[in-house]
Amino acid sequence: FQQLLDQHKEQTLSLEEQQSKEEYELRQEEIQTRKLVTNDHHAKQQALLEKHHAEQLALQEKQHTDKLTLLRNQHKNCLALVENQRQELLTFLQTKLSGEPNKTFLDKVETEIKEVLEKRQADNHKMQAEVSEKLEQEQRDLKKIQFEEKQTLEEKQREETEKIETMQANNVMLLN
Repeated sequence: FQQLLDQHKEQTLSLEEQQSKEEYELRQEEIQTRKLVTNDHHAKQQALLEKHHAEQLALQEKQHTDKLTLLRNQHKNCLALVENQRQELLTFLQTKLSGEPNKTFLDKVETEIKEVLEKRQADNHKMQAEVSEKLEQEQRDLKKIQFEEKQTLEEKQREETEKIETMQANNVMLLN
């Protein structure tokens, strides 16, 4: 009878040990699956964030280029308008003053127009410099925000990875 009891005890211990190993292996498999899924998810998040940042930068670059192009076009139109007005004024003066207007008067008109053009040129350069400075600041701000978003994502991913590693460490301790 004792022999049967000992044999039953050995079988029970063996079964418990086998069950414990199988449970450990199942938990290990689950942890490995979680690791793979989490790593895949992290890679997708990272790729999506990088794509989003690239799109933001491209859009911002296009907006900046468009703003500067608009300024240049406005300046060209302004110069063309001033030139047209100059030509009209000279034509008007020639017709109204019947032939040759006073040279001193024409010089005065040309000087005034030249001053207007110089002022417009200076204003245009100043506006372009201001716009460029503002656009550069916007670019720095965007890059700072993108860096912070990336840091936040990496920290969240690190926490998720540490949680899985803790699960694995706890599973190993359960086996021992």
